[in-house]
Amino acid sequence: SGMFTATLGGLSRDILCQKPPRILYAEKEVYALPAFIGAMVTTAVLRFLGENLVLEAVLLGIWITIEMRILAVNHGLRLPVLPEDLRKYARSPALSWASEPLNPPPGSKLHAPIT
Repeated sequence: SGMFTATLGGLSRDILCQKPPRILYAEKEVYALPAFIGAMVTTAVLRFLGENLVLEAVLLGIWITIEMRILAVNHGLRLPVLPEDLRKYARSPALSWASEPLNPPPGSKLHAPIT
């Protein structure tokens, strides 16, 4: 739930401040990955070291998350992005096929064209 809180909280903040959401741009900052890894550390501690270590697991997860963010910001760490020549395919409009009629290939007699 920590990952969702960090992700949706940051997304809401950026939208309310009328800025592009940081989480959607990998070339900006490492943002959701530290929250995910912190949540995984918390889960691993609870799962493998005992369910009675809740406070310790949560504090360790928070510490890991904060340390990863500090390292990412201080050292300019970024996630890999698509090469420039492949970005044109990633930026094509989503569901562009949905605006065109679904007609069968020419010569097909399976069903009539949809109009």
